[in-house]
Amino acid sequence: MEHIIMSVNQILGRLALGSLFSVLAACGGGGDGGDDDKSGASGQSLNVAGTWDIAETKGSNNCGDPVGEKTLYSVAIQQNGNSLQLQTEGGQVFNGSIQTDTVQWTGSYPEEGGITTLNELKVTVASDAKSLHGSSSWTWAQGSQSCSGTTEVSGTREAS
Repeated sequence: MEHIIMSVNQILGRLALGSLFSVLAACGGGGDGGDDDKSGASGQSLNVAGTWDIAETKGSNNCGDPVGEKTLYSVAIQQNGNSLQLQTEGGQVFNGSIQTDTVQWTGSYPEEGGITTLNELKVTVASDAKSLHGSSSWTWAQGSQSCSGTTEVSGTREAS
């Protein structure tokens, strides 16, 4: 089971980075040189498109994995209004959303002969849209076997 959870963390990270890459590709350049990443006074959502370097730290779990183990990865995010598409380095794609400064996504994917389900991944993005922090909860199942746990997530956005 330890290998299974490690893979989940790696996949989550890669998903996040892939999404960020997609967002950067979709949003491209342009603009007036101002800080377009910040939320306006009207409460609009932050622009989180781009590539993010993510660090995950394993939290409590009933899979036998060591708490505190860290995994580093990158995700690419594409953004269209409040809708997000995240893509991992491995090509896994997840859909999510942003409301002001809170990013969330869920999804399932095959792993180690079973299915890993992200019950919730929720992070808060800093007001300058250059860093994020939050957590995820997940469940892995194969037939009648299952285990679950949590992961702490932090990240920084790569300069574009």
